[in-house]
Amino acid sequence: MNSGNEIFSISLENADLHFILHEESFVQKYSERWEKMLHTHVYYEILFSLNDRNCLIVPDRELPLSENSFAVIPPYLEHSTVFVRDDFLISVGFSCEKNNRKYLRNDVYSLFRRLFSGGIAIGEPDEGLRDLFVQLRNLHYPGDLISDGFVSAVFVQIVYSIIANLREKSGLIHERKPETEKKPYSPYGVSFDTLYSVNNTLNNEFMNDITPESVSKRFFISPRQIDRYIMNQYGQTFLRRRAHLRVNAAKKLLRQSKDPIAAISRAVGYNSVNTFYSAFRKEVGMTPDEFRRKR
Repeated sequence: MNSGNEIFSISLENADLHFILHEESFVQKYSERWEKMLHTHVYYEILFSLNDRNCLIVPDRELPLSENSFAVIPPYLEHSTVFVRDDFLISVGFSCEKNNRKYLRNDVYSLFRRLFSGGIAIGEPDEGLRDLFVQLRNLHYPGDLISDGFVSAVFVQIVYSIIANLREKSGLIHERKPETEKKPYSPYGVSFDTLYSVNNTLNNEFMNDITPESVSKRFFISPRQIDRYIMNQYGQTFLRRRAHLRVNAAKKLLRQSKDPIAAISRAVGYNSVNTFYSAFRKEVGMTPDEFRRKR
């Protein structure tokens, strides 16, 4: 996982969680005190303090954070943070959407709403949470399936640990009047539903002549936003991901059928056999004929 704001999604029972690793969480040392400007998020933010010199600022007060404690900040609440030298605050954003399509054992979504829909919640110091947050921050691996799975697994542990901490403490501070619930939006300024639709379009229509430009006209978002989202999801540009899906489909046909190479090329979306050969060799390291012989 590379440094920068990165988004991950995971499902727990009837809740879909989307979480964002903030860029500043990967900078482990500062040479001086740094105070951010007052700002808001459209999602919840979890702050974890690695020392007792950090502070959370809201419009009417300052809230010092104890070492190994956390704060959960609700959406649309103005706040700021003060960082000090050495280790400081680790910041994770997340939103929660109800998934009505799943058979339930537990109503996780309602539990999230009850615990996170009040004011700012301050958690008790927890050494186990510290280990999890440091582990999350230090997962600087390439964005592949295994490393992304580790990130998601650590985040799930963090969420459940925070829930247990808050339920045990059973207290919220800085209460405020509830606001009209707004649909969470991604860091790209595009709804998660739209991003899922973009992702499904690519995964289901890769054999067609789809491009960021053609998909952007369908969902009314820019080609650049589409490319950024796909890059964050798969570590590949839209067109590179499309080629990867086409070649994977071709490999399956080469293994399971005796169709001519030209027919397979057309089936997965290539009008030119030469282009298909070039894409296949780039992805697999051998020609389609060599792949078929070896299989």
